[in-house]
Amino acid sequence: MTQLHDRNPPAPLSRRQFSVGLAYGAWAVMLLVFLTLLLTGGDLWKAPLSLLALLTLLGAFLTKAAASGLPMLQDPHLDERELTRLTEAYALAHRFSMVAVGTAFAVITLLNLLDVAVIWPKVNVWSALLTTTFVLFWLLPTAILAWTEPDLPE
Repeated sequence: MTQLHDRNPPAPLSRRQFSVGLAYGAWAVMLLVFLTLLLTGGDLWKAPLSLLALLTLLGAFLTKAAASGLPMLQDPHLDERELTRLTEAYALAHRFSMVAVGTAFAVITLLNLLDVAVIWPKVNVWSALLTTTFVLFWLLPTAILAWTEPDLPE
């Protein structure tokens, strides 16, 4: 195992789970607000959507900071357990991303086939959703490790 003095210890598990929960929880609520905006076309939802986008990005930043002591691929001194955990996290993140993208395409196709009246919002609403989605997909392997890696023994 990599010597503990070679890297900073990660934040406690509860703090890591809080930051991951903040990032992905705010994003999930933002997605619901965005879908409501798509179906209703109301301008009332734009302010909460922006606030949720900021909370999502704040949670992503906190997750990255809280997970700074966890093993990362660029660390040349990883042992087999750490490499296995990283590989599992990246594989799970990849599978989740493929399912999420496939689901999004299926929903868009279904809406087009059913000819559901969707009111497409302006570009600034799309940019908030797309930016946070890309950040969270990029963060997903780190979030999986931050959520599941146990605290180091003292």
